[in-house]
Amino acid sequence: MPARVRWAWLSARAGLVARTGPGGLTAHAKCAGLTVRAGLVARARQAGRAGRDQGMATVEIAVALPALVLITVVALWGVTLASVQLTCTDVARTGARAAARGESLTAVREMAAKALPPGATVKVHRDAAAVRVEVSVPVRAPAPSGLPPLTVTAHATTATEPGVDSK
Repeated sequence: MPARVRWAWLSARAGLVARTGPGGLTAHAKCAGLTVRAGLVARARQAGRAGRDQGMATVEIAVALPALVLITVVALWGVTLASVQLTCTDVARTGARAAARGESLTAVREMAAKALPPGATVKVHRDAAAVRVEVSVPVRAPAPSGLPPLTVTAHATTATEPGVDSK
């Protein structure tokens, strides 16, 4: 500790006020010396912190960046799931209307398979009262996320029109 700093610190402990003037540090007998000590200590702490805090922003970014990437991937996957759900619902409704009008079940399955992503499953059931179409599509998560695949399903039921054969 330099002599000037040590003297100011000791005078602050003794209840003296230190002032810097043309002749250097001078002491006055007042009881407000703690401000001198606090100022010297604060400056010393700031100088010590500047050395320790260098690079903290880099570390914080390195820790936060993978979390931000994961959140972005999950959000994009959610948008993809919503899009596939809408597609499945539209295809199921269209298939149910076509089957209710009397289209063959094979034609309804082929039409649905063309409109859906690969790997989709289409089930069509028609009886004398109603037509039921079930569509399911597995949606895989993006590769780097490690999340499990989800299956999106949609159902549509429509009354069979009079005169339509149930086969």
